[in-house]
Amino acid sequence: YVEECTQGAVAVDSRQLRIHDSQGVAFYVAVSSTPIMEDSSNLKFAPWRDEDGTGDVHVQDFNRVLRDDGMGTCNWSTIDATSRVLTGLNTEEAVLSAARGLLCT
Repeated sequence: YVEECTQGAVAVDSRQLRIHDSQGVAFYVAVSSTPIMEDSSNLKFAPWRDEDGTGDVHVQDFNRVLRDDGMGTCNWSTIDATSRVLTGLNTEEAVLSAARGLLCT
């Protein structure tokens, strides 16, 4: 459960991810269910442990307004494969990268 998170990066390996009242966060996820967000904006998502860069993440946005390109809603988007800095990193490296703010744009 993530609540009131702003301007950062989160690497998540869990069964479920729920996000509330957050803005400007990049999420790298390895979850067994669809991430759910509510009352949040400007979130970015990418799969964690996506070795070939072809993976995708689908997010359930309870406040959704669909984007014209079909790659998310006005509240979230996917992180382009060339911008995915956590691909192939182990847990310790991922946490250190996120803590240094390498994912914020």
